[in-house]
Amino acid sequence: YYKIYIEKIMNTYWLININDNNYNVLKGRSFDILGFPNSYNKLTNKIAKKDNLVFYISTSKVFSGYAEVTSNKFYDDEKIWQEKEISPYRVKIKSKKILSEENYVEASDVVPSLNYVKKWAPEKWELALMNRIHIISHNDFIIIKASIDRAEKKSKRDNKKNRAKKL
Repeated sequence: YYKIYIEKIMNTYWLININDNNYNVLKGRSFDILGFPNSYNKLTNKIAKKDNLVFYISTSKVFSGYAEVTSNKFYDDEKIWQEKEISPYRVKIKSKKILSEENYVEASDVVPSLNYVKKWAPEKWELALMNRIHIISHNDFIIIKASIDRAEKKSKRDNKKNRAKKL
């Protein structure tokens, strides 16, 4: 009984591996929905409201932002993504922080601190993130989130400096 109760109140943290094309689709939709292919149906049965997501753009090897899941998983076969498979298992999401492209965080700067990739040789860290979706620890989520937050703050400071120079 207690184990079931604890599992329901604890959030799960997800690393979403997405390519540039599908990230741009997601961005064009204002980060409202995320889809998973049939092959991830069993794993994504664990996804729930209030879970947290971090976006890893595999083609650029960067972290771009984070979001929160706002719905339970549902099935919809409308074609959204730029791929052969429809990715019909979906959740609604709400972005919490999305960086502009020039402020994306280089994954190679963050990954050495993540416990999730410790099983792989340091120079082969990309292998750890090859799958489309990963459950990561709270600590790893916090490390990635903090690097995204720092990148946004640095961008704001740089913009203030640039405006001051123009005056």
